[in-house]
Amino acid sequence: VQALRAARDVGIDLPHEAIKKAIGYVRGSQYTDGSIGYQFGPSGQGTAALTAAGMAVLFNAGDYDLEDEVKQRGFSYLDKNLSYTIGGDKGHFLYTHFYAAQAYKQRGSMYFSGYYKKVEKTLKPILKEVAEKGNISNVDGVSQSYSLAMMLLILEVSLDYLPIFTD
Repeated sequence: VQALRAARDVGIDLPHEAIKKAIGYVRGSQYTDGSIGYQFGPSGQGTAALTAAGMAVLFNAGDYDLEDEVKQRGFSYLDKNLSYTIGGDKGHFLYTHFYAAQAYKQRGSMYFSGYYKKVEKTLKPILKEVAEKGNISNVDGVSQSYSLAMMLLILEVSLDYLPIFTD
């Protein structure tokens, strides 16, 4: 869905039906607890990582209705299940928050502010370690370069630099 949006943004003419079907798949992959998973259908259990990604995908595809039931239930799930502790989300902290930051930003400044304070409290000490020591502790078992890039992308969402936040 992100690729479809990027293609549309650079002027490639896409059938609206393709994006509509992709949005439908994400919506249909929401479970009764509000989480979003890989499987289409109402039964199952998603994760905070997949729910954050699903929510960001809906916004990034142009589905901005905050009163929508899928988004309401998705944010309710995220509000209860997002971990702000490295390793507290089954090793997908950076992936989870890369998408959660985008979703909360689209949700509105009041919600984003509270979210951002929590994630910033986790990430800034790690970035301080980079500045002081030149390397960082293991984050999600991925390379230091990837970790650093993802942390910076998460934190810069507050600055509206990502193209997805501009018209």
